[in-house]
Amino acid sequence: MNEPAVSLTKYADSPVSTYSGGCVRRLEQRGRCAGAPHSRCWTSPRAGVDPASRRRVWRALRANSSGNSSVLISSHSMDEMEALCHRIAILNQGWVCALGDLGTLRRDHAAGHSLQIKLKRGTKTTDIQMQKLKEDIKQKFKCTLKDEHKSMLYYNIDENLPYSDMFTRIEELKAGHSIIEDYTVHEMTLEEVFLNLAHGNEAKKQQV
Repeated sequence: MNEPAVSLTKYADSPVSTYSGGCVRRLEQRGRCAGAPHSRCWTSPRAGVDPASRRRVWRALRANSSGNSSVLISSHSMDEMEALCHRIAILNQGWVCALGDLGTLRRDHAAGHSLQIKLKRGTKTTDIQMQKLKEDIKQKFKCTLKDEHKSMLYYNIDENLPYSDMFTRIEELKAGHSIIEDYTVHEMTLEEVFLNLAHGNEAKKQQV
């Protein structure tokens, strides 16, 4: 990690005791990358740094993980893991319950896509309209309703469909239901992989 990655030049003549928490964190990060070790261990690289510094640290970590050097990162931030890691291990009570690249984890533990439907605000949605919408969604997709709020429905589409097919079906739903304002579709995230594994383990505990 070069000095610009942690941006401490202007503090070079100041005692470390006068550094802010963020500067101390950046100095620690620079120290970890001193020399050319074959492996480096990091805990929550994003913790205690501002967004601009976080991006610099991420770029430096990617650069340092090339060649013969490996970087081991421990973090609770799923987006950090998605952005930085080639292989990911998910721990549950100290045990590795899943291991692989992001594509493998998605395929094995969160196949399909996430669908979020935003309902129109300012219009009274009747129970009949809502029930009809849910029934039609079930007819269009093999899916699971994961969460529901006043103006949002969150579904997991439990099948791999081409995006063109998915958007065609959703547009048909939107045309047939005036209460739909907007929608989004995306691949399952690492967060959803983690939640599926956590829910699965919790269900096993309850069965025991």
